[in-house]
Amino acid sequence: MVAVVALVGVLVARLLSADEPFSVVTSATRTVSSGAGTLLIGLGLVTRIGATRPGRSVVVVAAVWVPVSLSALLFDVGSRTGTSPFAVSVDRFWSLARAGTAPAITVMAAVLIAGVGAVMVRHDKTLPGDAVAAVAAAGLLAEPVTGHLSLIRLGSLLIAVHVLAAAWWSGTLAALVVMNRGRAAWSRTLPQFSRWAPYAVIGVTVAGVGAAILELPSVPAVWDSAYGRLLMAKSVLLVCLVALGWWYRTRWTVRVTSHRITAGVSVRNAGIEIAVMALVFALASGLSMVPP
Repeated sequence: MVAVVALVGVLVARLLSADEPFSVVTSATRTVSSGAGTLLIGLGLVTRIGATRPGRSVVVVAAVWVPVSLSALLFDVGSRTGTSPFAVSVDRFWSLARAGTAPAITVMAAVLIAGVGAVMVRHDKTLPGDAVAAVAAAGLLAEPVTGHLSLIRLGSLLIAVHVLAAAWWSGTLAALVVMNRGRAAWSRTLPQFSRWAPYAVIGVTVAGVGAAILELPSVPAVWDSAYGRLLMAKSVLLVCLVALGWWYRTRWTVRVTSHRITAGVSVRNAGIEIAVMALVFALASGLSMVPP
């Protein structure tokens, strides 16, 4: 379901981008890559709210992140050379990849987590969650902090706060779906998640508004430009997401705490929220491809 919703988000971003250059395949690849990195951040930090320590789940997600991020790197090299990504020679590809492009950093982060994680799991070693989250965060931030806002003072800082807060919020919730088994696990972890989620919402909102103010040249640009339209659509979804989170906090969390709700219902509720988050991620990927 989440994958379908994300694809819908990519198509909506394409429609809102109007005549601006926009590749659905590239946007979809970036969305999946961002989702994998976000989930790894959540899996790395989920034990801090009482969940079971992940092992193989980290390796599986990282193994998915590797080819997806590599595809994103391939498309990036193609756009930098002005040719089809499949027409770039191997030598040219590696020379640009070694130049330290943002997608290359993402690939290295994915490979590092997948490789080290596989070795540690094979030898029954405990994966250091904080290290997994830190490496995943570096891979996730590589492109946003070197994009449009990197040319504006405080721009990179604002977008980093925005991305990391969103990653904790959505990644940790998704990690709970992956790791929680049974009603008791949800009653132990969801209240802790709900306790910290408002801080993530504040970080996403304040940093996002600040970044938008810095990047948009004027108020009319909100509706006159493709970037502004995408930003408005993303903002509307964010408001819906906050409203849904508040409703869950006052209903779902209370019932989970008192063991009055099944694990299946918790998974369904989390899935709905994650689906809306997937739409936001798809629009965010579209924003990264459209000039302000």
